[in-house]
Amino acid sequence: MNANEKQVAGTHYKGEYQHWDFVVDTEMPYLLGCATKYLTRWKKKNGIEDLKKCIHYIEKAKETETYLLLTPEVFRAIDRFTSTTFTPEQWEVKSFNDICTGRYQNAINDIVQIIEERP
Repeated sequence: MNANEKQVAGTHYKGEYQHWDFVVDTEMPYLLGCATKYLTRWKKKNGIEDLKKCIHYIEKAKETETYLLLTPEVFRAIDRFTSTTFTPEQWEVKSFNDICTGRYQNAINDIVQIIEERP
């Protein structure tokens, strides 16, 4: 059994194109990998707490000027990941793309709005 065929504690990472494969394929920096992980799993694991963690990692990436090297292959991986992970109408697609392309404040603003709208 390979690592993608099992998950320790839960099913929040199962999917056609798993988050860690996306991170490896794009050579995503650690801070952005953590931010996108929390954005990807928030509904299935820790809810608003995961969104707050996502923001925290984005803030650190912004502060340290950490960016993903954007190549045509990376854009293809982003499209593949978002199309297999989120439904097109979800705000997470925009926030995920904003994190990947260095539009950190846009992602933070969108995530804060979602947090504020939750009961």
